[in-house]
Amino acid sequence: MRGAVVTVAAALAVTGCTSATTGGSSAPTSGHTGAASSPSASTPGSQASTSSQPIDVSKVVVRGDRRSDAAKLATAAVADLERYWGRQLPAVYGSAFTPIKAYYSVDTKAGRRSPSVCGDVTGNAYYCYEDGAIAWDSTGLLTDMRSAYGDIAPQVIMAHEFGHAVQHRFGYRGKPVVQELQADCFAGAWLHHAIDDKVVAASSETPTQAAAAILAVKDPVGEDPRSQEAHGNGFDRVNSFQTGYDDGLKACKAYTSEEPVVTELPFTSYTDAASGGNLPYESAMQSGAYDLDDYWEHTYPQVTNGQQWKPMGKLTPFVTRKPATCGDETVTDAVAYYCPSDDSIGWNDDVTREIYRETGDFGPIVLLAAQYGKAALSRSGKPLGDDAADRGVCYAGAYSADVILHNRPQTSSFTMSPGDLDEAIQALLMVGGSDGFDLIRAYRKGALDGPKDCAGAKVS
Repeated sequence: MRGAVVTVAAALAVTGCTSATTGGSSAPTSGHTGAASSPSASTPGSQASTSSQPIDVSKVVVRGDRRSDAAKLATAAVADLERYWGRQLPAVYGSAFTPIKAYYSVDTKAGRRSPSVCGDVTGNAYYCYEDGAIAWDSTGLLTDMRSAYGDIAPQVIMAHEFGHAVQHRFGYRGKPVVQELQADCFAGAWLHHAIDDKVVAASSETPTQAAAAILAVKDPVGEDPRSQEAHGNGFDRVNSFQTGYDDGLKACKAYTSEEPVVTELPFTSYTDAASGGNLPYESAMQSGAYDLDDYWEHTYPQVTNGQQWKPMGKLTPFVTRKPATCGDETVTDAVAYYCPSDDSIGWNDDVTREIYRETGDFGPIVLLAAQYGKAALSRSGKPLGDDAADRGVCYAGAYSADVILHNRPQTSSFTMSPGDLDEAIQALLMVGGSDGFDLIRAYRKGALDGPKDCAGAKVS
């Protein structure tokens, strides 16, 4: 977050960015997965509750490492991806799928190099437009991603790279960042099939783990989306991945005619870049609460047919060794909560400080925003049922969009810094457990559609 004012035109300028198209002899970076960020210990675990069907990999020729666990997962994934796209490319695009020319599983820890003409694959994976090969770092990137995000991570990376191969086959030459987002969308559609058809061993946490893996290969904070190297920020990549998962390949195909919204923002000042766009923790929480009250003063009348918002009077940070209370109950396991009995909001300051250290300033702010959303529901007479968390997060997404667009220039100086939306996604994954994927879906709905439906129909 930062205090400088930004205009609506500047906030939306990235959606109209221009860049050179990617041709058949383009640099291989256009098909790279992207550099993985350091994994978080808070990432959901990798226990599977359903077994997968055996996949015939006998017809897939993988050169190099086939012995590591990550390489075996990648091989199984590409075997199914060939069958999947063999059916789907004719159905969706009306053209036959031609097989990948070569697969290179590279043991970079042993000093091996990719035989592809696109060169070094250390810490990466790519589809090479020049020779039609898919290469991956099996003992570096894929092994590290599997350790951090479970067995699904190497397979989702393969699905993304396969997406670039598909783009090559139907001749898509869009902006580099949109190519990457469409490949994420393709990967999400494949994952839905893979879970439904028991191609992968899956649990309730598998979609959340996959989203965390996609988030890990986002662009560095402050990347210019017009860059040839741009792959998308975390919000945009997870948004596209979830679009494919929820809505299928037809939604992904639409990217070629109607480009998705790109929210990635570059840094605009040295000061903002030096701070990473982050306020100090105490300032973030205090300013966030003040701005949330201002947001609801403007928004509450719109969603309640004219009712007025009363500022949140009781904000109660607590620490783990001294839990808070809500009525007669002790709050022991909540990161943040809204208490209807006394119309108060509280948060575990030990945990939100850790989330701040892991994500940045907007991580804890978005969790606070979700509790304000619950307060809005309760005050307007809506029951806080099992879906209250999703609805609160939906309102947090709507608040985030309001800050991006600077809809309250007369009363608020809050603006988004590069990476803030990524921090929100990361925080929701950290606290959501197996529900993280649903929380992201609710957050996206609020951010993209506004607050009008957050209290109404199902939001996730």
